[in-house]
Amino acid sequence: MLIQNGKIHPKFNSDSKNHKHRNGVGIDKDGKVIFAITETGDKQNKFPSLYEFSKLFQSLNCDNALFLDGDLSMMVVNPEGKIKDGNPLGAIIAITEKNEDPVKESGRSLENNP
Repeated sequence: MLIQNGKIHPKFNSDSKNHKHRNGVGIDKDGKVIFAITETGDKQNKFPSLYEFSKLFQSLNCDNALFLDGDLSMMVVNPEGKIKDGNPLGAIIAITEKNEDPVKESGRSLENNP
């Protein structure tokens, strides 16, 4: 977690020298889902630390934010060409409505369904 209950993860250091591609997802105070990914190329002169990336989500009013990294930092939104030097992967992220009681909503009970 980047941010949990409004607080940046305590292991993240504001003086960190670990600056890399980052991506993550947060939920703002209105329930809006916010995705963020670092830019590459000429537009980006310095990548963020985990602390700096967490501060971005705080500035967007997210009380909770999750770091999605792994090799996903190679993911690109609307790429103009082939992505170089990355793992061949496809990320799938789904946003669904919260179902308070899926068993009750389905009309089934746990007793009737082994």
